[in-house]
Amino acid sequence: MSAWPIKALDEIFDIARGGSPRPIDKFITDDPDGVNWIMIGDASAGSKYIRATKKRIIPAGVSRSRTVKPGDFLLTNSMSFGKPYILDTHGCIHDGWLVLSPKIDNVDADYFYHLLGSPTVYSEFERLAAGATVKNLNIDLVKSVSVALPPLDEQKRIAAILDQADELRRKRQRAIDRLNQLGQAIFHEMFSDPEQGHDNVRLEDVASQIDYGLTASAKEDGDGPKFLRITDIQDGKVDWATVPVCDATTKQITDNELHAGDIVFARTGATTGKSFLIETCPDNAVFASYLIRVRPSKAVRPEYLFGFFQTTLYWNQIQSMAQGAAQPGVNSTKLKELVLPLPSIELQESFCDACRLVKNQLVPMYDEVAAYGRLFSSLQHRAFQGEL
Repeated sequence: MSAWPIKALDEIFDIARGGSPRPIDKFITDDPDGVNWIMIGDASAGSKYIRATKKRIIPAGVSRSRTVKPGDFLLTNSMSFGKPYILDTHGCIHDGWLVLSPKIDNVDADYFYHLLGSPTVYSEFERLAAGATVKNLNIDLVKSVSVALPPLDEQKRIAAILDQADELRRKRQRAIDRLNQLGQAIFHEMFSDPEQGHDNVRLEDVASQIDYGLTASAKEDGDGPKFLRITDIQDGKVDWATVPVCDATTKQITDNELHAGDIVFARTGATTGKSFLIETCPDNAVFASYLIRVRPSKAVRPEYLFGFFQTTLYWNQIQSMAQGAAQPGVNSTKLKELVLPLPSIELQESFCDACRLVKNQLVPMYDEVAAYGRLFSSLQHRAFQGEL
């Protein structure tokens, strides 16, 4: 065990919450001299930095928000809470972010990026976070978390080791991303050209159900149905053995029961609009209120519909729906209005066959990413215990 001093986070950082001028639409500007408006969607998947923003606000909105600067840390404060990013630009943040600004000299950004994103700190956030279904960070909660503070040279040494280990995982993940883009390319080739003659329909025309999940408390042990939450979906997978259970009545189970072939969506937060195809699930499994469930009708194959949800055709519509919101979000009414091509069942099956070939290549690659992840987690644990 290390002899490093233990410090509360508020001894190391000034911690504050973002703010949103409202209504935000009146403050958004296309003027290049506007102030960067940093949204959760500006955080690229797998990146430790936020370097650019998609939107700006007029100077009049700055006093109603929170200004941030390069070198600050941003934490998402709800849903997929606690994910850290290093800021590499100036701007303002909305109330979906917490900002941690170093107030002492011996803070290495790369070290604290790994520390704040480690299971050690995340478990403290999770333990202290209010609520069970929707957990949120707040300033007092983050201030109360204590961490070890090694000397600056030691921080840099640890960060260099963790960066190298993390890059192995990132390289394999980039290969996976390229294969997933192949599936999107196949969809566009087969179905995106209007001259191909496919009918366009709304999602509600090809879904037998589009509804919200159950508001309930999760518990790690005991009887009850498995209770799927956003945080239980990692890298497109669910380990049902680790999913908690909840107390639910027979009617609640019936109304919110998941079936193989269902597709669930994140309603808000950093993963807004991201979907997951339920391929297998235990009996009586239910889903949480911050997910939306779409159950395909017989007119559409679940794999085809899920394929559509990975394309730019889908994401362009989602971004348009969430436009103007300080924190992106979708609801069931908006999802019902999504427009998609509806080819014949035979063509859908052909697409599904092609996707299965891609998936067969992905399976061993996901296993490798998981192995690298376990290695990285082991190194993290040892590093922050002073054993690396």
